[in-house]
Amino acid sequence: MRVGIIRSGGSNITSVINAVHKIGYETIVLNKPDKKVDLLMMPGVGNFGTASRRLNDSGFLEYIKNHVKEGKPMMGICLGMQLLFETSAEDESARGLCFYNGHFEKIPEPMSLDQRSPPNIGYSFVEFTSHRGESSVEIDLSYLNGYYYFLHSYALSTIPTGTKMIGISEFNSKRIIPFVLKENTCGIQFHPERSGLRGLKFLSKIINMVK
Repeated sequence: MRVGIIRSGGSNITSVINAVHKIGYETIVLNKPDKKVDLLMMPGVGNFGTASRRLNDSGFLEYIKNHVKEGKPMMGICLGMQLLFETSAEDESARGLCFYNGHFEKIPEPMSLDQRSPPNIGYSFVEFTSHRGESSVEIDLSYLNGYYYFLHSYALSTIPTGTKMIGISEFNSKRIIPFVLKENTCGIQFHPERSGLRGLKFLSKIINMVK
């Protein structure tokens, strides 16, 4: 399987490339939307509005939508996860890809001395849960639970509709949703490529799920 990694600007994708190679997949860096791949990855750091407009201006927006429409898997990491959604408080005038309903809010400043100031940097615990089918039978995903590396200032707090799998974490005792999976798309707020062996195992498992 060939994994296409979108170079959307403002992000260092070397660590993502290395992680994908370590779990046994071929990669191709996409500087423009001109190649067919089996799986798309969209890592990113930077501003939601700037990245959204860049996707539109470069032609990647339609390229991604067509890829997903064909039933092929798509993964967004960090800013890439935000771009799978509708809007973000980072730039209220911009629109994402709208594969998921939801809005990213800025992580609030601490309310007491024992709380952390944003951004959320470092390892935080993520718990994964899944509901599949009309019977809503929960699948045991505890083997994925653990600490993953985060670096972000905006977060999702409301579970999107239609998700088959989510990850739940906390920042200053407030729930955040750093992982979503629905059909052939998934969003990952944390950085599996920077989360050591656990991150590599997670990435391998999720690729198998989403494809």
